[in-house]
Amino acid sequence: MPKTAKAKTFAFGGFAAPTVPAGTYKVRVTKGANTYETDLVLQYDPNSIHSAEDHAVQHETAMKLYGMTEDLAYMVD
Repeated sequence: MPKTAKAKTFAFGGFAAPTVPAGTYKVRVTKGANTYETDLVLQYDPNSIHSAEDHAVQHETAMKLYGMTEDLAYMVD
């Protein structure tokens, strides 16, 4: 979750982190001396009306807003 600036009101952007784009991600869980690894494949809904380019633009915009929210928080602090 992004660091948010202190304020008198709530901003929803501070309660949720941006989602990750579709792709294959390695998941590693360590419990004691044991380590478990697997690949996790995330896919966009094949029935979605949005194209891969639409998803890329949405992710880019969300990350830009995420960065701006954190920048504001550091300026306020």
